[in-house]
Amino acid sequence: MKCEKCGMLFPENEIEEYHIFPKEYGGTDADGRIQLCWECHQGVNGIHRYIKNNLFIFTKEEFKKITKEWLNDS
Repeated sequence: MKCEKCGMLFPENEIEEYHIFPKEYGGTDADGRIQLCWECHQGVNGIHRYIKNNLFIFTKEEFKKITKEWLNDS
């Protein structure tokens, strides 16, 4: 399978499904999901932890926009 961030090919068991708007912030499956390798998944998790730890408040649409911009910034 191909990681949607870095574009590299990985065995299927090494690709993780990531919610564009994470469930821990109120997201659902309907918000969309992307396939990421472990390293890229950890990268986006780091961005979301930074947002959470610094008490930034974003609307659902802003949060999804940040994730999509990160995804397209290769």
